[in-house]
Amino acid sequence: MDQDPVINKIDKHIRILYKNQREIEERVQYLFPVKSKEKAIDDVFNFCSDFDAIRSIGYLAAMKEQERRNILLLLTENNKDIIDFIKWLMITLMKNNFIFAALQHVLPSYFTERNIEIPELKPTKYDVFISYASEDIKFATILAERLRDEGVKVWFDKWQIKTGHRLSEKINEGIEHSIKMISVWSPDYFKQSKTWTKIELFSMTHDDMLAEDRPVIPVLLKECKDSIKPTLKDYIFIDFTNPDDFEIKFRALLNDLDLDLEVERLDRQVIKKEALYRGKNFKNEVENLYILLGFSAKQNIKINGNNIDLLIEQKLGGRLFKIVVECKTTRISSKEKDQILSLQNIVQKTEPFFQWIAISPKGFTTEARNALETSGVSCVTYKELLGELVPIEPYLIELKKEYETWVMENWKGQDFFIRPDILKDIEYKEEKALTFFSKWMGNPDRNFLVILGDLGTGKTSLLRFLSFQLAAQYLDDPVRHPAPVIIPLKDVRKEVSLSGIIYRHFETYNVDVNFKKFFHLLKIGKIILFFDAFDEMADRIQWDITRSNFNEFQQAAVGKAKVILTCRTHYFRDRTEQVSIIGEGPLLSDLETDLYRELQKNSGAEVVYLQEFDDEKITQYLKK
Repeated sequence: MDQDPVINKIDKHIRILYKNQREIEERVQYLFPVKSKEKAIDDVFNFCSDFDAIRSIGYLAAMKEQERRNILLLLTENNKDIIDFIKWLMITLMKNNFIFAALQHVLPSYFTERNIEIPELKPTKYDVFISYASEDIKFATILAERLRDEGVKVWFDKWQIKTGHRLSEKINEGIEHSIKMISVWSPDYFKQSKTWTKIELFSMTHDDMLAEDRPVIPVLLKECKDSIKPTLKDYIFIDFTNPDDFEIKFRALLNDLDLDLEVERLDRQVIKKEALYRGKNFKNEVENLYILLGFSAKQNIKINGNNIDLLIEQKLGGRLFKIVVECKTTRISSKEKDQILSLQNIVQKTEPFFQWIAISPKGFTTEARNALETSGVSCVTYKELLGELVPIEPYLIELKKEYETWVMENWKGQDFFIRPDILKDIEYKEEKALTFFSKWMGNPDRNFLVILGDLGTGKTSLLRFLSFQLAAQYLDDPVRHPAPVIIPLKDVRKEVSLSGIIYRHFETYNVDVNFKKFFHLLKIGKIILFFDAFDEMADRIQWDITRSNFNEFQQAAVGKAKVILTCRTHYFRDRTEQVSIIGEGPLLSDLETDLYRELQKNSGAEVVYLQEFDDEKITQYLKK
């Protein structure tokens, strides 16, 4: 090999590429999707600037199959892991015409042609497979249809299995080609093993069924606590037992599915790198949280030839502390533990004083936690890290307890809450409040909602109910769901700024909050703010103060934030006054005040009216 400089160069480059496998996998994935050659050239140029060794992929791709196979076998000493990685890298770079053209533009001497067989990449057929008992077909059908209406690709037996099909083959095919499974839990679901064991069959295509991406999502249709199999008791389910709450639970289900309906998904048998997108986003979020906690942070630092996810630094008492943070999106078990300890062993040879943290949104197995902590690696969950930023979990636990106490005192522990209707402004269309709220939560273009209602229409009860539901969802899965904060404005009426309102509210719960950190979580959609009873803090004498207070609430609705404010309808003297204050109303020029014209620029605002109970709802309440 010494006499062939090209082969020597390929040999060197293969080793460099494989040594940086994790970083290269992440960088390659971020080249997609590509919409223009110009964008591809910019991205490829940056990629090749960081990894000069990529030019050897061009050499290999232009070779004939047999020649390439022989060289790879020779240079890697038949190491299957290295060969598989290099083949994946070649196919991924060459399969996209934009990327290939960009490589030819950036490295014209190396990427002249592609003499490589590129497998046909078939989209995954289904986003979800619905598993249910035949007795629950009515609910399963409604669920499948609603998911389909949202653009989710659903495997549903009544749609996929036709006369003459072999039942077991079609079911196995559906499971194999579905990204996730929704299992509809009820006593009937667990009666027959052929039904609930579909979860076990699905597990054969997923390494970790309790992973952060939650490949199986149970929905609880009927109470069946005593029927759930021991192996399934750790699964987080979504409670659909009350049909009146279908829409709000359905929104939670869509969040948990975690599907990007705009991006074509590739068959995981061809390319198994989808998790890298989630991993990169999770790493970014962890980095942001540590920066807000006062650390400096850098990603993908190379030490002794190995990349570490995150290096954070902070000076305390004159001493500089350096901490390696390894971010895992899955539940950390034996496999992830071994990876972390192996990396720690290599890094400690030159950096023995570095401290170590492993962080996961899904937690740790007992064996992994014990082994990591014994080796000096602190084990931190994403929920615990959020709690250091803003101690939101104890607040939410107290919020839930308050609601449950209130229900016990007023309704003897029963669910007597009557789900109200709302009337949309401008178009004056009536809709169920929970259905509207579910759609509003899923609409990224709407972030500020004003709910008007007369005395006794249940504005506060609605906010309490919504905040209770959201608090439960957050405590189950803080990665995907926002934390609700509900502020009765009568308790903070003396405050004139948003920061003052937040400080005063949390002070009543003995929670110390840093407003900058709180506002960051609000801005990125981790917190939803409920302001109850604007009329109880507004000053009728000093209109400037009223407008100023309202502007403070509107300023909270930035980025991905969601803000809801309630107010009594008859607080306003007339419709003109309503438009003057909240900036919404009929599109009539004589009512367009300066403030209204200003707020018209903000398309994220919306007004609805909470309807009084009709005879049907009154009868429903009396029956309860």
